[in-house]
Amino acid sequence: MPYDYDVIVIGSGPAGGVVARQLHSHKKNVAVIDAGPFGGVCPNTGCEPKKVLVESAAAVARVRHMSGNGVLGAPTLDWPALMKFKRSFTEPISELVQDSLEGSGIATYEGAASFAGPNEIAVGEKTLSARHIAICTGARPRHLTFSGAERVISSDEFLELDTLPKRIAFVGSGFIAFEFAHVAATAGSQVAIFQPRERSLRQFDIDMVRLLVQSSRNEGISIYENAPISTVQRVDDGLEIVANDRAGTRIVVDCIVNAAGRVPDIEHLALDKGEIEMKDGGVSVNAYLQSTTNPAVYAAGDVLAKRPALTPVAVIEAQTVVENILSGNTSLMRYPPVPSAVFTDPPLARVGLNEDEARAKGLPLRVITGRADSWSEYERLGRRFVGYKLLVDSNTNHIYGAHILGDGAEEVINLLAMAMRHKLTTDDLMNMVFAYPSFGYTIRYMLR
Repeated sequence: MPYDYDVIVIGSGPAGGVVARQLHSHKKNVAVIDAGPFGGVCPNTGCEPKKVLVESAAAVARVRHMSGNGVLGAPTLDWPALMKFKRSFTEPISELVQDSLEGSGIATYEGAASFAGPNEIAVGEKTLSARHIAICTGARPRHLTFSGAERVISSDEFLELDTLPKRIAFVGSGFIAFEFAHVAATAGSQVAIFQPRERSLRQFDIDMVRLLVQSSRNEGISIYENAPISTVQRVDDGLEIVANDRAGTRIVVDCIVNAAGRVPDIEHLALDKGEIEMKDGGVSVNAYLQSTTNPAVYAAGDVLAKRPALTPVAVIEAQTVVENILSGNTSLMRYPPVPSAVFTDPPLARVGLNEDEARAKGLPLRVITGRADSWSEYERLGRRFVGYKLLVDSNTNHIYGAHILGDGAEEVINLLAMAMRHKLTTDDLMNMVFAYPSFGYTIRYMLR
């Protein structure tokens, strides 16, 4: 029985788009299915719209921090205007992506996909078949389970608020909670973060996170650590949060946002009908990103668990899937040093191992760490909470990991990620000629 397509791709985000376009460029007959919006989380409700808000908030915050240093005025965020500006980026995305796919000759189907067999996908009234199927459905907001959780809005809904509430709480301790909290605080809201554990931003270096928490509190953000919410109930003047912490914290806010992160978006896929095994809440794959139980199926992006949930990672996974569908499992998925950043004010960035991981591995370790508040690059911006930590092989001077809190951290970390990938030593970096003054030049300050 002939297949309808060579490859069906479920999802049109950064991973699905790469798989579909690259396979189509190799003359494969490809279909893409998406429940919408086309383009996935990143350009619609993730990285791109978030960065629009972050950049505007950072501009306001920079002027405030530099007040008294020759800078006059007190800028504010116009939230409705900011939302209108954000929508100018996001509203065209879905149609543009779908039109682009169809214009290149890729078939598109709009609707929720589910497996109807090992090589079959049901969408609407249709059942489609393919020699290979790529699962690239990304991630969805994590479900909250405390009493009154139905009164909490998602982070996606936060990005669509026409007016910003005066009192707002974020539930979570990761990227979304901290980034949106800083935006909302800069916009003038009273902001609280309720995190279920003691540790914020667990993927990042504990000392840099402590500095960021200090900075956040200095900006007026209340952070309740080890304070899982037990209930949310409506009261006369808003929503009352009752936390299960030692203090029995109770506060009333106007809006609560689920910022507890995302999990693989696979609940609706009927994986059992596709004979596809799950692992750690995501699709179980081998080193070729092929399903461990159905060789017709591959997966890339945030449907996989226990890997960095980042757009650039989804892209390199998608490229690996393409190579293996074309060549028959010739390309192992090898993750290079992956930099990541939290776009708070200031941003926090990392690449490689953190100190606990390096010590657990018993590596020969030299830790280079300190505060950078007095460096001219940060002092002239009015910064009070800036720091760095480099983990270096004490024998070879190769870099195991780097962690930076400060303006430009997201760019400096890219330089250090490149150094790690190409096996540069700290001596090599000290012999580099960097533009001066620049944030890149601060690498020399860290190593001297």
